[in-house]
Amino acid sequence: MQLEESGDPSAELRPYYTPESSEDATLVFESRFESGNLQKATRVGDWEYDLELSADTNTRGHTQWFYFSVGNTRAGQTYRFNIVNLYKSESLSNSGLRPLLYSLAAAHRLEEPVGWRRAGNDISYYLNRVASSKRGVQHATLTFAVEMEFSHDTVYLAHCYPFT
Repeated sequence: MQLEESGDPSAELRPYYTPESSEDATLVFESRFESGNLQKATRVGDWEYDLELSADTNTRGHTQWFYFSVGNTRAGQTYRFNIVNLYKSESLSNSGLRPLLYSLAAAHRLEEPVGWRRAGNDISYYLNRVASSKRGVQHATLTFAVEMEFSHDTVYLAHCYPFT
């Protein structure tokens, strides 16, 4: 896939959701890019979303890695993301590991551009009641909040630094 001048790899794709007006603050999710793995996003509150991931490549259905983008952000607004189908019973997230964030607006600032950085607060990882298709396996939820710096930005969130 070729990048447009914006540097946004998802810029060529037709979005699954388009805001109805400039007042529509619904986030626009995307993961149709290399290593992206968001399968489903459900808005469960004004600023909260439940997320389901596709299984990690070359595993037997494990889900731990995440990488997706959100657009149509609002500056100063805190969003909560709940990834509800993770596979491991424990996570370093409960020991201080924070998600990575990359903001296109911050990266394209003329004064002091910013790349990938750790972000998020109010982070928790716990076993939930979502049953796995594998017998006897219970899914876990990673929940975290992120305050957005820019309005109408596209922000990428990932478990760890994307390879490419």
